[in-house]
Amino acid sequence: MKRKLFYILLTCEAALCIIFCFVKLSWPMLFSSIMAFPFEQIAHVLRMLSLSSPTGNVIAFVLYFLISLIPLMFLLIFSKNHKLKAEDILLLVLTGILFAAIYFMINPATLTNMLGSTLSVSVIKAFLGVIIYSIIAGYVILRALRMFSNTDKSNLYKYLKILLAILNVIFIFLIFGTLFNNMIYSFNSFTANNNMPGQNLWLNYVFILFNYIISALPYILNIFIVIKVLNLLDNLNEGSYSEKSVTLADSLSKWCIKALSITVVSNIVFNVLQLVLIKKLLVIESMVQIPIFSIVFVLATLLMAKYINENRKLKSDNDLFI
Repeated sequence: MKRKLFYILLTCEAALCIIFCFVKLSWPMLFSSIMAFPFEQIAHVLRMLSLSSPTGNVIAFVLYFLISLIPLMFLLIFSKNHKLKAEDILLLVLTGILFAAIYFMINPATLTNMLGSTLSVSVIKAFLGVIIYSIIAGYVILRALRMFSNTDKSNLYKYLKILLAILNVIFIFLIFGTLFNNMIYSFNSFTANNNMPGQNLWLNYVFILFNYIISALPYILNIFIVIKVLNLLDNLNEGSYSEKSVTLADSLSKWCIKALSITVVSNIVFNVLQLVLIKKLLVIESMVQIPIFSIVFVLATLLMAKYINENRKLKSDNDLFI
């Protein structure tokens, strides 16, 4: 995939996540959770179709059956092309889960009665979506690990670039999906709890926005790091010891250090600002942000960059010795 096209797709993903968050406000029963998408909407359409008429009920049942069998169809296709592996059994599991999950999303009261009234319908739908996505992710990861163990160096470069691209997709989802949705919820919750006339609330809204930016900052920086890593991998695939590879590795090292520094300092500044303005704030969003995933990712990238640089120096010394 060309890099420009990938950036366009990331931009579209961000826009869709933001749209989803706002649509969720207008139709909370139809868009209760990002994790329930698109199964919740499929279930809603099937339910409306089933209640429309006897013919619609038959069509809804057929569609429900076919949608739930999609993983099994993939399993049959795979069985014709290669010998089935141990992880392929997850496709059978996914088929069963889809039958159950879509049915319970069509009839959420059934599952609520089974589990008790302590869980809301939106929580149940989100939980079902998490189960489906966890099985899909598990299958993809296990398949990928099998491919990685039986491939050559050039294909490993290709697979690594695909995984990094997926990582950026996840970062975009976290920034404009999960965190943006949390910010909207905080805005609405704060407004509902502070509706007395004459209250000056603008500074609180600013800090809710700052909280979102600070929370998203590690992922934003990681996106740029991934882009730099992709550029480095392109050059490494052409020549491991080229001068450009070393330059890109040095640039990547500096970027990693800056990213970690910005993450730590921004968290400190945010907390100190809240302390300074504490008398004017009605809600305190105290943060001790330790983005373990971001730190591990940045340090791993930094280690790779250092390794490339040292290998280049070692090769240069060997060339001089010869």
